[in-house]
Amino acid sequence: MKEYQAVIERDVLAKTNHPNIIKLFYSFKNQEKLFFVLENCPNGELFDLINLFQQPDGTLSFPFELARFYTAEILNMIEYLKSLDISHRDLKPENILISERMHLKLVTLISLILVVPKLKELVITMNKILLEQLL
Repeated sequence: MKEYQAVIERDVLAKTNHPNIIKLFYSFKNQEKLFFVLENCPNGELFDLINLFQQPDGTLSFPFELARFYTAEILNMIEYLKSLDISHRDLKPENILISERMHLKLVTLISLILVVPKLKELVITMNKILLEQLL
C-alpha cells in the first residue's frame, strides 16, 4: 500500500507546476524504495517557524503581516490543487516547508484524494436526497 501511495505522490508532483508546491526534479527506485529528488527548502518547516514565535505563557506573537502573507500562500496552493481535482487531507504546518526566499512549499502529498467529478456529483445528489428526507 505504501508503494502505491508513493507512486501516486510522485505522479501528482510530476504533473504539478506551482510556486507553492515543491518541485520534483527526479525520481528513481531500487528493489526496496522509491526516491524523490526534490527542490531544496533550507528554512525548515512552517511548524518550526510558528514555534519560534511562541511565548513562555503559550501565546503566539506571530506577526500579523507574515500570517496574512502565509495564509494567502496556503490558500493559493489549495486553490491550485482544487483546479486539478485534488484534495489534500493532511494539510498541517509539518507538511509545509519554507524555501530559501521564505515562500511556503507544500511537500507531502501522500494524503491526497483525487476527486472524481462524477463521484462528487453523486455525493452531492445523495446528500440532497438525504436532506429532503429529513425535512
